[in-house]
Amino acid sequence: MKKLRIVMVMLTSITLHSQQVKAEFPICTNSAEQSYCSVGGDIVVWEDRRNGNYDIYGYDLSTSTEFAICTNSATQRQVSISGDIVVWKDSRNSSDDIYGYDLSTSTEFTICTN
Repeated sequence: MKKLRIVMVMLTSITLHSQQVKAEFPICTNSAEQSYCSVGGDIVVWEDRRNGNYDIYGYDLSTSTEFAICTNSATQRQVSISGDIVVWKDSRNSSDDIYGYDLSTSTEFTICTN
């Protein structure tokens, strides 16, 4: 009976320890409009109007670091992420082209031009 109580106390301690309270926190606190986010692994990406037009920004949840992905003077919209690749619709050439960004190499590339 004594062994059973010890085991129950240990299980209760383990259960309480594993039920840590998670707190909400802001990803971006800039006063401009942020919209249409996408999440892939530890990375959150979104459209951001802090520069007047829509740009693409990201946030690394593992390092709590925000970073710009594309701040071209044209508009970038409809962002999505899969693995290390971020893609979006971009109007820098007066048409809607598709661009990408490889997070592992910090390289932007064209996927499709109209």
